[in-house]
Amino acid sequence: MDGKVNLPSHYEKCLGPIVRGWSDKNNDIPLQIVCFDNCPERNVFTLATLGLSLFSLRAREGKRIHQELLMSANVGEDQEALAGLILSLAESVVATEKPLLRGEVIGPGRLISPASTMDSVFVTNPSPLPSELLEKIDKKLVFAYLIPVYSSERSIIKKNGWDLFEYILESRDPDIWNMRRPTLVL
Repeated sequence: MDGKVNLPSHYEKCLGPIVRGWSDKNNDIPLQIVCFDNCPERNVFTLATLGLSLFSLRAREGKRIHQELLMSANVGEDQEALAGLILSLAESVVATEKPLLRGEVIGPGRLISPASTMDSVFVTNPSPLPSELLEKIDKKLVFAYLIPVYSSERSIIKKNGWDLFEYILESRDPDIWNMRRPTLVL
């Protein structure tokens, strides 16, 4: 990336102060996960990668982009487990040089957290977060928002397409930050 934006400052301007962070001390890749409380609303926290955008990734049609990953959850959800999941996904993105793109479902894999039976994440735009996040940034920087999903939801997305799932999200407005929410499909 060409360094046009100081990402920690940009995050704090848009999402609030960084209140804690995690990294994999056994890995030489300079990746961190940072946490913002009460974002995008009260009693919800948001986790974000910091450092993933240092790596150039191969997107479709030979384009190169940079990416950061974000996920939100209700207060009380296991921050350590979710931070570990995001860090693992970010390390995979670096290793493959392949960004996570809107509409993709990553999984099945390990459970999202010990208290949840969700085993995959759906990749979409960070629309629940403040729109300022996308302003005044390098045009090659893409933010991917991760929504945990159940295996039944993963099957519907793969069978019927991600646009139908996004329509279901918009029309039903579920608590996507609850790792034990009812499934959206039966």
